[in-house]
Amino acid sequence: MALPRGIQELTRKNKDGTPVTKYRVQINRKNFKQDRLFESLDEAVEFLNASKSATGQKQIHLLEEQQKTELKIIQDFISNPTIEAYIKSYIETYVDPRFADCDPKTAEGKIKLRNKASIIGFYSTIKKTIINERSDENFPISKLIYKHYDGKKAFGEFKPKQITEIEINEYIKARRKVGIKPISIQREITAISNLFKKLKYLDPDLKSIPNPTRDYDRDLLKTSGGMISKKVHRITDEDKKKFFELLDNYPNPELGWISKLMLFTAMRRTEAVLLKWSQVFEKHIYLEHTKSGKPRIVYLTPEAKELLKSIPKKEGQDRLFTYTVLGYDSNFYRVVEDNGLKHIKIHGLRKEAISGFIEKIGASNSLLISEFLGFASVRKIEEHIETQIPAGLSTQAELLRSVGHSNPAITQNHYFSLKK
Repeated sequence: MALPRGIQELTRKNKDGTPVTKYRVQINRKNFKQDRLFESLDEAVEFLNASKSATGQKQIHLLEEQQKTELKIIQDFISNPTIEAYIKSYIETYVDPRFADCDPKTAEGKIKLRNKASIIGFYSTIKKTIINERSDENFPISKLIYKHYDGKKAFGEFKPKQITEIEINEYIKARRKVGIKPISIQREITAISNLFKKLKYLDPDLKSIPNPTRDYDRDLLKTSGGMISKKVHRITDEDKKKFFELLDNYPNPELGWISKLMLFTAMRRTEAVLLKWSQVFEKHIYLEHTKSGKPRIVYLTPEAKELLKSIPKKEGQDRLFTYTVLGYDSNFYRVVEDNGLKHIKIHGLRKEAISGFIEKIGASNSLLISEFLGFASVRKIEEHIETQIPAGLSTQAELLRSVGHSNPAITQNHYFSLKK
């Protein structure tokens, strides 16, 4: 069958030897020039016929402009990294170096590596979470990129500039839909926030990008009883007396020393168990490696000072205690469960200490009056520890630094409650 004038059949072979046929349309008129390849003869004929009228030529030009626009959007999309790429860069730049000197053979090293695995696990979950994608003006970019687009894609496939508080809301909805607790989702949102704070350093082109976690809908994290609730359990004086008697009579005194140290200083479990004498000074304990990654001073109360004086030093050993973190956990919970005190949790010791510190500051302090509402975060890192030690726990800022929180809301929501 003869081809229409203006259409040429072209045949070539693939690498595997199979023939491929395409149809070329060449038009060389004064005001309309085209050179196109089509997969089928019908498409080529349709295009050729359309080119013969002014209306058809106009439609062809409009289609060309749309295709150029779509191609530019796709090229821009492909050339700019996704949030998954920035997560990888963030881990390499900020997470890996923090744990580079960890020795997996030591108790301290094992704990640090577990913390590292936890951080990486958060980001792995974040980038894999599938969320709804909003339309980008006339069409979503994903329709041009993905063959089987269903209006959803992984969080890690978004570009940083595409992520606003709306995408954070969609993330929260997706996580709640699969049964994740609000407190866990909040930790993931914190991880996203930490990433966005560093984007301007990872890519100078993103220096003005806003942090989308600042304005997401907090109501999405409400539980059936309201917002994520703080646990208000306090250790009563009666329970504390019984608890101390059990610790004092326990065969291994280290169990009592560690537990009391947490109660007297608000130190975290790993910080107390793995504490070294080289970190202990007359009025404070200096923690270089902390959960937040920032050095911190822990102020010593009179009770803490007396406790530390009573702990014998082992020759040739810098660590105060021989317990591993898991060993301490096991013995602690066996003691409290066997003696009717299972409501006392290890983390409850830290909570009790923080609440006690706040009460000691007094009602004249803004911390107690407003429970930290509306106060800015304390972010200063002590660089010259030995020369910049305040007198003690007399201010809100000193308290926050001592217990290891830069944000007053963390203390308010999860650690502080008044004794009834």
